[in-house]
Formats: sequence, C-alpha cells, structure tokens
Amino acid sequence: MALSSVPGMSDLQLRMSKKVAQLTKVIYHLNSKNEDHDLDMQDLAEQYEAELELVLKDTTEKVNFFKLKLEEASDEKRVREVARALEVKYEEEKRKCLNELDALRKRAADR
Repeated sequence: MALSSVPGMSDLQLRMSKKVAQLTKVIYHLNSKNEDHDLDMQDLAEQYEAELELVLKDTTEKVNFFKLKLEEASDEKRVREVARALEVKYEEEKRKCLNELDALRKRAADR
C-alpha cells in the first residue's frame, strides 16, 4: 500500500515519511560502508604486521650472519697474531742456534 493512498495523511506527513525512508537508507549505506572500511583496515593492519615480522626475521638473520663473520674475522686475526709471534720466536731460536753452531765450528777448527 503506497503512502499517497493512505487516507487522512497530510502532504507534510507524506513528505516527512519519504525523508525518513531516505535517511534510513543513507544511514544503512553509511553503516555498511563503515563496516567494510573497518574490515579493510583490519586486513591492512594484519598485512603490515606480517610484513613487519618478515622484516624483523630477515634483519635478525642478517645481524646473526654478520656477527658470525665478525667472530670468524676475530678468530683469524688472533690466529695471525699467534702465528706471527711463533715466527718471531722461531727466528730468534734459529739465530741463537746458528750462533752456537758457528761457535762450535770455530772451537773445532781451533783444535
């Protein structure tokens, strides 16, 4: 039954009823749009959080990799220092032994 066919309804009441119906549709549309927007925002937030977790995981892996490389470099440096110290010690002992050998040869030659 159409609103215009209701007996005793004034023109003002008819227009008010139409406006109420229009506003109800607008409110329903805005509410639906707001709910859709909230869902989209929630999905976007979840995507950002997942991406952030991936970035943090990747960063942690890189930090651990470089930390390991730094430890290896420190170990190599320490090995080089020890090797250099051993070379110096070897050269000193070699020189000392050669001096002793020369002294023994001179004594042997003197006899």
